[in-house]
Amino acid sequence: MSINFSRGRYAPTNPCSIPLCKLDKNTAVFPNLFTQSTPDKCPQAYIAREERVYAIGDIHGRQDLLEAMLAKISDDIARFSDDRRPRVVFLGDYIDRGDDSRAVLQTLSGIFHIADRLKSETNLQIDFLVGNHEVALLEFLKNPITSSAWLDWGGLQTLASFGVSPTTANAGARDFQRVRDQLAEKLEPYMGFLEGLPRTVVSGKVVFVHASLDPACSLDAQPDEATLWGTPPSGRAMGMPGMRMVHGHFAASKPVSRPNRICVDTGAYYSGCLTAIRLDESEAFLSVTSADLSPISGLRQSGGGSAFTV
Repeated sequence: MSINFSRGRYAPTNPCSIPLCKLDKNTAVFPNLFTQSTPDKCPQAYIAREERVYAIGDIHGRQDLLEAMLAKISDDIARFSDDRRPRVVFLGDYIDRGDDSRAVLQTLSGIFHIADRLKSETNLQIDFLVGNHEVALLEFLKNPITSSAWLDWGGLQTLASFGVSPTTANAGARDFQRVRDQLAEKLEPYMGFLEGLPRTVVSGKVVFVHASLDPACSLDAQPDEATLWGTPPSGRAMGMPGMRMVHGHFAASKPVSRPNRICVDTGAYYSGCLTAIRLDESEAFLSVTSADLSPISGLRQSGGGSAFTV
């Protein structure tokens, strides 16, 4: 499916211009997306009995926080001695807005390319989902003129991280093509990672997705409006009957946990806080903040090696 990002119903010209409203004292979300029904009354849904799943929210170019979170999850995995298999799910929106999208892609694509070895040698399963910002980038590479709105959604910061001279959304066609060509060359090592990322993964009765699900559609026929943008075409409240949804996309000051959904996007690029959740027979949020970062970055932790290396 090809999306024209310059106009249409998939996203506003400036997504950040949509007014926020308070859903409760802890959460600011886009209006009307969580308030059209009362899906919180659905039964509690659980992760697969054999798994312990960590889901990481929107990273948005914060390599420093990503490194700290990987170290924290590595330490957390090492604490357990039961037979649950560790699984890590990245919920998308790895790039844009923050200052170091290139380093984030380098880290994640490196893990992506050794994921099979990690699973066979350490039993750690890793899943990467696509977010709307990755799709916007790929659309820009296909047609930089019709998809130039990506530049205003954090694409300029991504260009800077790759050393590509910026342009503006009202630049001429020749300049858009220059930017596209330079960026495509820089992105070549990461295209194997970026292309073909799934929209959803499932563990037990829990669905992981970047933004939302449309209950009017089956899980294998979810529209991009829902999974990437959080605007289900049916207009019904987000979620899937009988299942719990874990998602990002909707930044809030604190993570949200409800019987039908969990949101772990805490606006890392502006708040300095990256959040994940651990799900097994219970749930626990894990967070890292700019204040937690040590002068020495990397994937070190107190226990020694990282779970994300072989």
